[in-house]
Amino acid sequence: MINNALIFSLLIIVLSCSESKKDDKIEVIKQTVAKKDSIKNQTIVQKDTINPIQLSVFNKIDTLFSLPFSIDSIFIDIVQTNNYKIDTSTLSTDEVIFLTTSLKDDLPNSNLDIYLKDFYKLDSLIKENKYDEYIEQIDIGMMMYCNAYITGELNLSDTTKIVLWSLSFSTYEACPFSYGTIILGTLFYKNNLTNTIQLGEATGGGDAPIYWETLVYSSIENQQIKTQYTSYVAEMVDENNNDYIEYKDTTYQIKITNNGFQF
Repeated sequence: MINNALIFSLLIIVLSCSESKKDDKIEVIKQTVAKKDSIKNQTIVQKDTINPIQLSVFNKIDTLFSLPFSIDSIFIDIVQTNNYKIDTSTLSTDEVIFLTTSLKDDLPNSNLDIYLKDFYKLDSLIKENKYDEYIEQIDIGMMMYCNAYITGELNLSDTTKIVLWSLSFSTYEACPFSYGTIILGTLFYKNNLTNTIQLGEATGGGDAPIYWETLVYSSIENQQIKTQYTSYVAEMVDENNNDYIEYKDTTYQIKITNNGFQF
């Protein structure tokens, strides 16, 4: 079922065509977290066997998660809040290209490819000192912010780990608008990248009287991933009545193998 409070919040956004603001949650993730020194003790990184881009990604990891592990609304809210506290991406274009060299984009109606292209474009503008000029000419519906961040590492065994990273984005503050955060996981077996999948998402937007939302949550345990995908598109009839044009709710079972994630 769709959270009524969230629907009400989206209705307010559509009526005002203003930027959506989520209340900050001060929650504690009940998962084991360790710092960079701990990760380095568990992951042997040899400079002569790992390419520089991969080594750069590994060296940016400063948080370690343990099994069983869940990506839920609380986790995504905390990741998104932390991301917005950082002015620039912690991942470069080259690093994101490396992490997506074998991307399995199997979720329905995924816009991940579009968001990745937006990230590459904005990151290039920032590097060329043209971002301020872009913002001066920005128009409704155009991407205003799209950054990529290292989130942490999930150790599955002595030979297998998942590097968690995220994209957070928002468009110009007018209808149509969109915003959100996507969590991705890149699987490494014996320090070799196998593939990457989407593990979490909380995105939404609107263009009055239409509004939409997509939620993706995952739980990981015993070399298995259970991913819950929920999305809807709705039309606001009035403040107390909504007509759902489209609604999807699907569960996926994903295996973790030495050759990568398998749907």
